[in-house]
Amino acid sequence: MAGGPEFLVNRSLGRFDVARMLRNRGHVARTLFDVYGAREQEMPDTDFLRDAGDNNWLVLTGDKSMRRRPLERVAILETGAKVFALSSNQLRSHDQVARIEQHLDRIVRCHHRAGPLFYVLYPSTMELRR
Repeated sequence: MAGGPEFLVNRSLGRFDVARMLRNRGHVARTLFDVYGAREQEMPDTDFLRDAGDNNWLVLTGDKSMRRRPLERVAILETGAKVFALSSNQLRSHDQVARIEQHLDRIVRCHHRAGPLFYVLYPSTMELRR
């Protein structure tokens, strides 16, 4: 999708299903493995959050608590990262895909908004958190 957002899919959402859905919808989607290879398993969240903010990639994650962890919060704030977290990290893969797909048009519209942004994706709404 020319001029559209590019996504970075956190390891908490797996390597395949979410990225595949995004690509099938015409978006550029990278998993942490695509970007960092095998070292993605050991790398701190702050590294990919900083890279995402610096590259204006929209982050999709199953880890909504990262906004409350001091180092991750600083990485988001300093780089203007835009993060979209599922409200539950207990969802099965097909439910993760469905939740993200349900909110995808609204997520895409956030691409041109100034960051930092941290949204939590609930079943019926998408809430901005500070």
